[in-house]
Amino acid sequence: MKKKYISFNEACNIINKGGVVAVPTETVYGLAGSVFSESALKQIFRIKKRPSFNPLIIHCASIEQMSQFHNVNEPLLNQMMAHFSPGPLTVILNKTHNVHPLITAGQEKVGLRMPRHPLTLNLIKKTQALCAPSANLFGQLSPTRAEHVYSMFKDKVPVLDGGECKLGIESTVLEPDFKNNLIKILRPGLISEEEIKKWLKKEKKEHWSIKNASSSLSPGQLKKHYQPSVPLVLIEIKNIKPPINKEVTQKLCHLFPEKTFIQLKLKSSAVLTARMLYHQLNTLQKPSYVIYIIKDTKNNQTGSWKAIWNRLNKAASHHIQWKE
Repeated sequence: MKKKYISFNEACNIINKGGVVAVPTETVYGLAGSVFSESALKQIFRIKKRPSFNPLIIHCASIEQMSQFHNVNEPLLNQMMAHFSPGPLTVILNKTHNVHPLITAGQEKVGLRMPRHPLTLNLIKKTQALCAPSANLFGQLSPTRAEHVYSMFKDKVPVLDGGECKLGIESTVLEPDFKNNLIKILRPGLISEEEIKKWLKKEKKEHWSIKNASSSLSPGQLKKHYQPSVPLVLIEIKNIKPPINKEVTQKLCHLFPEKTFIQLKLKSSAVLTARMLYHQLNTLQKPSYVIYIIKDTKNNQTGSWKAIWNRLNKAASHHIQWKE
């Protein structure tokens, strides 16, 4: 019988031969291939059914390795990477000639990060820098366990099992502007705006500004993304008591007749919510289910919660403003 997952050495061999492997990171599982193999890059786009305008992120094992792919010579950049990496931080920088145009969708900047997972860090050291977008079909729910990847692709994608992803949602994407003392947050993540401000203060850079922005330089910019295969309804409330299950069921029955309605309750902690979110949604992808989440717009809108609501707003197929 064919085994379900591959060994570390098998993963190295596949990467070195220009193939792709699903690998674990601290955020989500990625579909990894060598940045120097055009064949691997094309496979990533083909397997994911990812549009060519959507850029990839290069994963490195060290600050020194990152310097092959960008030409930014700023001490503050190295200080930022030393503080937040390895970890869930991607920085968008001017690229060098080492970066294949497929990676950046033909743009002049590239996303770089250092993942915080021992297996994948070691894999990069044994092979070379990797591109590793989430190991799923484009726009669909990200995998945080090996079984999520296997469930989606079966034997079409070899999977290196590294256990559960410890953080559970995609990295924070920043575009630093060193000329204008500005950091743009292109995609929120578990490294929050508040943490970045705290770090800037520590570095005596309080005069720097931070703003939230969108850009084609970063993945995850579409209005619909991270979507499960079943309807996900986001019910927003403000200054009212949350509806009970019976009230929600009565309302949703008109939209989804003959379905089972499952409430996904978020944890009180943003970190715990992020860790379990995609796993819970993956588990609830049953044809008869409709998932709903109640969002109190008065609470939990700062810090790492911004990243969670960013993902859920994009993942939701329906948005309902609840009124008493």
